Amino acid sequence: MNVLCALLLVLLVRGSPAADISLQISGGKMALPGQFPYQALIGAVDQATGLPDLDNVCAGALIDSRWVLTAASCLSNPHVNYQVTFGAFDLKVDVEDTRVTHTIKNKNIHESYNAATGENDIALLELVASVDESEFVAPIRLPSAKQATQSFWLWNGAVSGWGSTSKGKAPQ
Repeated sequence: MNVLCALLLVLLVRGSPAADISLQISGGKMALPGQFPYQALIGAVDQATGLPDLDNVCAGALIDSRWVLTAASCLSNPHVNYQVTFGAFDLKVDVEDTRVTHTIKNKNIHESYNAATGENDIALLELVASVDESEFVAPIRLPSAKQATQSFWLWNGAVSGWGSTSKGKAPQ
């Protein structure tokens, strides 16, 4: 199902080998509406409806009231107009009362992004207007300045996104 899913995992970032970008996460569990209020849905605008094209979407995280962190590979076509939707839960339905869509003011793709190797696959999106926070839309909690030198080695974390909750099954 194309509903918001989550997978708990142990963060083994520092000292671990480079990630294989061909691997995908599966085996998650269904998220609850509002469980990940920072989750952003990035999609090309359907020219006929003016709404995001839900057949070709990427995810991101709201990190501030006007900034979304995502992968540079999500913005691969410079000729496409992208929008960011927050508060989405079930992509099978056209309308959800919790959804709000924002226009992108600037796309800031890492200057050393390499599409062939996937190196530096990161981008920041600046929104035209600040999001109105709610129980379904809010920035992700980032470490405080006091935690900047703290190691998060072996801390539990969560990965969220729209995908499959069963291994070996494609999202429906």
